[in-house]
Amino acid sequence: MSAINAKEYYETHKSAEREYIPIVTARAVKAGETVTVNSVLGIDAMVKAPEDGYQISGSGGYKKFFTEEQLKEKTVPAEGLELPAPKEDIPEEELEYIQPVKKGEKIYVNPGIPVAARADEDGFIVKDKDSDYSAFMSNYELTSLFNYAGGKYETHEQRAVVALKDAPRLKGIILQENVTFAFRNGEYTAPKGSLLFVNADDEDGYTVTPRTNLEFRVAPASRKKGRSFKI
Repeated sequence: MSAINAKEYYETHKSAEREYIPIVTARAVKAGETVTVNSVLGIDAMVKAPEDGYQISGSGGYKKFFTEEQLKEKTVPAEGLELPAPKEDIPEEELEYIQPVKKGEKIYVNPGIPVAARADEDGFIVKDKDSDYSAFMSNYELTSLFNYAGGKYETHEQRAVVALKDAPRLKGIILQENVTFAFRNGEYTAPKGSLLFVNADDEDGYTVTPRTNLEFRVAPASRKKGRSFKI
């Protein structure tokens, strides 16, 4: 398929448009534990949690610290909200291993360049069978992307997924096939299941993200068409 203009594709498939809300993860932290927050200067700051609470993390580098009270006031649980895209089975035949690791454990990953680091939370090292590629995935990432009920690769990650009450809703469509878009800065092939959404701040007027299930849920009031996908 030749590259297509994002606006043209969107208008052609507008009948599938729904509203989506961005989500964030809330990881339980103890008083005195180091957390990352966005500063007013636009530079991330590492600070000590003043009390027991939550490290809030979202797409685009969004980082905050919430107390228990702030979590209740500013968010709603994402549990039960519809997933934008269907999850796939773990392609174990394509993987050399999925290795559970604990927070603080030394890990080696190769997302393109070999890197040694320490896991900042419980998770997994996922290694491709036919290449040197390996990456760290949190339990949340693994279960959002794949049909996995736990057990074989279980961790004890204390993480919740919530939607910010004041977050703007986005209008978009889920791609039902791989699509190559002709953006101003070049062509990009978005995989099936990606979200193409209206974005007035983007020079093309539209943005596409392949990390749909990690970043969004279907807004509760959005009309429903076709199948529903639950986490």
